[in-house]
Amino acid sequence: MTAPTLLRTSPLGGEHDRLALEPLDDDGSPNRETLHVSRFALAPALGLGAVDGAWWPRSRDAATELAPLLAALVPRIGWPTRVSLNLTAWRAGSRQVRFGGHRARLSWYGHMEPATVTIGTPYQPQVRLLVIPPETDPEQAGSVMTRAASGLASGTPASLLAADRSAASIQHSRS
Repeated sequence: MTAPTLLRTSPLGGEHDRLALEPLDDDGSPNRETLHVSRFALAPALGLGAVDGAWWPRSRDAATELAPLLAALVPRIGWPTRVSLNLTAWRAGSRQVRFGGHRARLSWYGHMEPATVTIGTPYQPQVRLLVIPPETDPEQAGSVMTRAASGLASGTPASLLAADRSAASIQHSRS
C-alpha cells in the first residue's frame, strides 16, 4: 500500500519557504523507510534576483528527484507543467515526470546553465532554481540555499556556488 503524503511547511531563516513532502505511515507518523524530503528554499518574491531560490537534490537522477520538488512547489506557484534541465548535469531519461496525479514535461538542453533548473506553469512566470550539487557539505548547502533564497542573489549560478566554496576554504584555513 502506498503511504499517504503530508505537505509540511517550515520557515528557513524565518522568512523563506521551505517545503517538504513526507510519506506517512497508517498511524500518521513519518515513514522513515520511504522518506524523501525535497530540500529547497524560495525567495519571498520571485523574479527579483539571478535565481528564485535553490534546490539541493540527493542525486542526479532527475525523475526521482523532481517528483517531490514539483509536488512541494504547487502551493506557491501552482501546478508545474514543464521543467528545463541541462543534459549533461543529470542522468537523462524520461521526457516527463509524474507527481500528485499530474505530470510535467521534461526538456533537456545542452546549452543551459548546468547549475540551474527552470520550472514553468501555465499562469506564472518561470521559476529558476540554483541546483546545489548533491555531494555538497550540508553546512555549505544551507548557506548557499539561504543566499539564493534571499531574492537579491546576483551573479551567475556558477559564481553563487563558487563564492560559498571560496568562503568555506578561507574559513577552514583560518582554523
